[in-house]
Amino acid sequence: MSEQSSRMLLVSVCREFFHRIILAADRDDIGLRGSVYYELTAQKDKVMRLARLDWTGPYSKEQVLQMKDEDDYGVYQVSGTHVIFGRNSLLYIGRAVGVKFGARFRQHESWLDEESGIEIRLAKFRDGDFKEDDDWEDWDQLARDCEALCIYWHSPPYNSQGLNDYKGQELRVHNCGERGSLLPEISSDWRPVRPEEECK
Repeated sequence: MSEQSSRMLLVSVCREFFHRIILAADRDDIGLRGSVYYELTAQKDKVMRLARLDWTGPYSKEQVLQMKDEDDYGVYQVSGTHVIFGRNSLLYIGRAVGVKFGARFRQHESWLDEESGIEIRLAKFRDGDFKEDDDWEDWDQLARDCEALCIYWHSPPYNSQGLNDYKGQELRVHNCGERGSLLPEISSDWRPVRPEEECK
């Protein structure tokens, strides 16, 4: 067996091992509750964090404005009618960090009132995908990085920053549930193909 084949076999075995640990942790079979999930990538000596976003919705603006519970934080997406892309188009991706969803969308009211067909989807992390420290610093950074990676991959027309690069931690995101038009899986280890690039 060649050195390359041996390396790929080792990576495959390690990936399966980590997947089994993650699945076991989901079933509470082993004591990994509250730990942060990571996955190996095919690149040597590289570890990638896994974040799972559970999306719910769609909600109206009025419904989201009422969301003021203690856990109403996370990542969100706004869809609606776009002059170029048409109905049910992804318009904006953001995060509610430090303010709850209701308060965050108060800040969006001025432009949302000018749009039609608005639908809002909200995402929260699964237990165990972040460290539950006193200042929630790890949760905060993970939310920022998930938002940034989603923007980088999907290029929503109403976002103005982060469209051309991603500068966060090595990250793999699973978009689960009512994810709308978001891809089911994105990664900082892959590069999205832009329209001007030639597919090879």
